[in-house]
Amino acid sequence: MSYLGEAVSPIPPPEYLEERDESTRLIRSGQFQQALIHLERCEGIALAKDLPALLEMAIVNRCRVHAEVDPKVEGIAELRRLITNGVTQETRFRACVALASIYRGREEWAKVEFYANCALVPAGKNRHFQADVHSCLGVRYLASNDFSKALRAFELGLELLGPAGQGDRRSLLLEGVGVSLVLLGRLGEALRALSESLTTAKAAATPWIELETQLSLSFAYLEQSNAIGALAHGNVARGLADRQSRQGAQKKALYLLGEAHKLAGEETAAYGYYRELHHRFLPEFESLPDLLLRTDTRGLVNIL
Repeated sequence: MSYLGEAVSPIPPPEYLEERDESTRLIRSGQFQQALIHLERCEGIALAKDLPALLEMAIVNRCRVHAEVDPKVEGIAELRRLITNGVTQETRFRACVALASIYRGREEWAKVEFYANCALVPAGKNRHFQADVHSCLGVRYLASNDFSKALRAFELGLELLGPAGQGDRRSLLLEGVGVSLVLLGRLGEALRALSESLTTAKAAATPWIELETQLSLSFAYLEQSNAIGALAHGNVARGLADRQSRQGAQKKALYLLGEAHKLAGEETAAYGYYRELHHRFLPEFESLPDLLLRTDTRGLVNIL
């Protein structure tokens, strides 16, 4: 999914473009916190020059990226206002998608579906925007364990995008297809989709999407009972998550590495990852390392 809106009317002043382009570069490299600095500068420039369309786009972009840094950060009232009062269709569309993204981070799935469907109206005939909507809906269906419906949503997004679609959008949709196929037990097809997603993410220079795909590949290899593959992708994912300071991804990588070592019969190493997961992220669950070591938890698919 493409993160930053690019309002075309009025023509953005050079200093606005400079800040927006730098924020785009940082987002693609997974540096969301640093990107916020430049997005806030975009807001200041648009406000100072009395450019309401650019100001609204800057607000949406800032709220959208804030959702990646901390889903609890408030921006909901601003976005709801823009859904009804935004000066452009693109602003209204992106406000809907930003709200869906925020509620995804909060795991409020009914609201994700509501705002994704709301986005279809301002999306109009823009096929890339429609693809973004189906990407949101696919994630929502995965969360409700409706894997066939999720697969269809991601596949429809790819159809709308077409063969020349943007690399970041294509990579995310392919990752969604791959995860859906894993959960449907179609592992060969899943690995092909995820491998294509990874190649696309690397070609598009989007490490934050590569991180998601590496996590999904680790999970897919676990489901295939391939500990070597799960460990290889899990270790890459952990490195990316640490460099990007993505706590949610760090938790997933530790869990997957523990599961991979457990699959390989390396219980001491597995326990080490479970213990790190407990100490860093879930200190309230004292028995977590022992529980994970002794219990098959991979059926809890929403761990991802």
